[in-house]
Amino acid sequence: SFSMTQKEKSKFRKTKEWATFRKKMAEKYNNKDAITGKKLYKGWTLHHLDLNSDNYDILDENNFIPLNKKTHDVIHFLVRYDLEILGQFKCYLEKMKDLS
Repeated sequence: SFSMTQKEKSKFRKTKEWATFRKKMAEKYNNKDAITGKKLYKGWTLHHLDLNSDNYDILDENNFIPLNKKTHDVIHFLVRYDLEILGQFKCYLEKMKDLS
């Protein structure tokens, strides 16, 4: 494999191989978002857990999860921070729940 550009990644996601793999992964997760457990909506993403672009086209089932768009946005937001940020989220979410 080689390091892929955004254009090459986009082209790869248009291949039959990707479409077949994507469908297979959705079925593996019972057509549900791997994090929220909600059904996969139109436009859902097959998320690469391996962010190394050298491995972008290696279709290993262990390295992908199906996610709805909002879940996918959140995971990319969170990956920029240390895991301690999750504790902060939990603290303030609990406070919001208590206040509401």
